[in-house]
Amino acid sequence: MTLAPTSPRSIIPVLLCGGQGARLWPLSTPEIPKAFLSLTSEPSLFENTLHRVRNSTLFKAPLIVGHRDHAAMLKSFNATLLLEPRAANTAAAIAVAVEYLSRQHHGDALILVCPCDHDVKDQAV
Repeated sequence: MTLAPTSPRSIIPVLLCGGQGARLWPLSTPEIPKAFLSLTSEPSLFENTLHRVRNSTLFKAPLIVGHRDHAAMLKSFNATLLLEPRAANTAAAIAVAVEYLSRQHHGDALILVCPCDHDVKDQAV
């Protein structure tokens, strides 16, 4: 199956990478939360998520929403970063991303919200 936009609007992936590292302790820690671990394969869950949205015919460059404490790990990727000063929740991260995109004149873009701490097996597009 081929996924194609039904309109000329852009699809902007919003990668949520903010976890606190508490739910999968001791593997996951506040310094290295689950998204940055290689739990099921190399590379990390975050890098796998980033790889899934690299198809430039389908997606614009991703917007990453993450915690400021993880800025060094996130800055090595070629993407726009929104860094949270403190952990909030998924809804707050999505709202901040939508507000940012609206201010950048992407108000009519479609967004694809991608939590970065999930392992997705079926990746056929």
